[in-house]
Amino acid sequence: MNKLNAKKFARIRAVTSDAGNNGVDLRSTFAPLYASVAIVAEGWEIIDEPICRAGEPEIWSDEFRAKENEAMLASKIQFDITTEAVVKWKPKLVVMDGTLLLHFGLLPSKGSSEGYIKNFESTIKSAIGLLYVCYEHDIPIVGFIKRTRMRARTFTVKLVFLNRLIKLKRALALLENKSGFLRPE
Repeated sequence: MNKLNAKKFARIRAVTSDAGNNGVDLRSTFAPLYASVAIVAEGWEIIDEPICRAGEPEIWSDEFRAKENEAMLASKIQFDITTEAVVKWKPKLVVMDGTLLLHFGLLPSKGSSEGYIKNFESTIKSAIGLLYVCYEHDIPIVGFIKRTRMRARTFTVKLVFLNRLIKLKRALALLENKSGFLRPE
């Protein structure tokens, strides 16, 4: 990529978001703690106040899979505020620190509580809503994950990594086009 295109790409308006969770397990109860933030930047400048949201203060005395539920709710509010940020700031690119998909281990099972199932369904709706808004506004969205939950099947992980590497190379090749930024195919 030449320097002119790199500088042009660096000046586009981008929304980025992150979420985190750090609940406390008190043996008989669980106190979830999760929050998310979204910002908008052009070049190296943050151009508006961030959108921040924290989860509702609750105590879960009998919640099924409390840690997983907390992580799922953190993803939900990240999807929600990222959607809000896209509508508000109309970026050319969205970058999420986190996955765009929920881990299959979060799927409700036979022993799942009604609350867990409801949270799962609303998180899926939020994820689909974000993807739809980005699709409707022709905005590319990228999610990054640092650690996967998959420890077995290293061959599969290597294949996924190789596939992502190939896609990344294609994406970088697209950056060299005259528009200076990625567009959905």
